[in-house]
Amino acid sequence: QQDSDFKVIQHQGTDVYSAPVNSFIPISYAVKDDKLIIASSLEAVIDIINSQADSNAAKLANNKDFQRQFGQAAGEIEGLTYVYNYGILGLFNYMVTDLVDSYMSAALLGSPSDFADPQMEAMLNETKKLILDTADGLLGPYLKTLKTSGSYFVLEDGLEKNYQTIYIEEQTQEEKDKVKETWEFIETMFLSSYGPLYDL
Repeated sequence: QQDSDFKVIQHQGTDVYSAPVNSFIPISYAVKDDKLIIASSLEAVIDIINSQADSNAAKLANNKDFQRQFGQAAGEIEGLTYVYNYGILGLFNYMVTDLVDSYMSAALLGSPSDFADPQMEAMLNETKKLILDTADGLLGPYLKTLKTSGSYFVLEDGLEKNYQTIYIEEQTQEEKDKVKETWEFIETMFLSSYGPLYDL
């Protein structure tokens, strides 16, 4: 039986599929010119297809971070992976937002009258904001420091070899202070709830 969330549309002669693994992991993909295009939304896949057709569109290969990652690659590249690590936080934010919004639905809260409770809605929105702000303050600067990571495969002497690289970038003092403030906030919350881990 076909999942109700499964979708397929045609764009510029290419079938674009949306087949979410579950409510937290949206997956959309298409195959064009023998290349697999995969992203977290139909819109993103369509944007990639459009950019391939537009000679004036910005190309990933021209991005300075991408060039730094693979500029020294030699030989015939069989495949590669490239990750802009700060973007991982976007997936986390999506999952948290989807989870909280699900709890705000009438189906999970019970009756429509529960959903209409402004105090419940305000509490859930405040919880969502706290989680997202803490994640951004704690994880964001670290992910920005580990700016890009990638690997590529080449054939050398009949063997497939894999090369991996991670590029780091020092953050501004403002970002460093942000991490410190977030850790201090977490420490204060922990101590107020559980007390010290040990007594000196």
